[in-house]
Amino acid sequence: MFASKIELQPTVSRNRVNLLLLVFSLLWISACGGTTASPTPAATESPTEAPTIPAKDVEVEPPTAEPAADSAGDQEAELIHVNFGVNAEFEPFVFKNEQGAIVGFDIALLDALSQAGNFEFTYTDLPFDELLPKVESGELDAAISAITVTPERAQRVSFTDIYFRSGQAPV
Repeated sequence: MFASKIELQPTVSRNRVNLLLLVFSLLWISACGGTTASPTPAATESPTEAPTIPAKDVEVEPPTAEPAADSAGDQEAELIHVNFGVNAEFEPFVFKNEQGAIVGFDIALLDALSQAGNFEFTYTDLPFDELLPKVESGELDAAISAITVTPERAQRVSFTDIYFRSGQAPV
């Protein structure tokens, strides 16, 4: 008998991966910034324009956003909604608990991301075979459910870095 090889990874459409990379980069940069202001010396030379890098031919849809609650009168970042497709049959990674809520390791990981950033994730439970086609068509923003990277799948959708590895071995 053989144990199956499982490499769990969320998948996202190529357009969404660029958007998510931009958002995470901005979060990273803003987290590294200091909180104290220091005086800036006056410039003696006129600034030069920074060189531009031509963009790839990619169309990125702006995320659906709602303004966050404004409790202190400060303008807060907009909430970014991401709809994940899941197949809730991969316990302990993605499954339904006794109350019917979608839970598991993958969901806990996404919940931590949503708390670290200004994200709201929704989960749509679907048969496994429907996940990638719905990401490709744009019906879903991303999918997460024990999806192994294969060359065929990698041509259809973009994958994130692997966060769980499992190998095949005779048992």
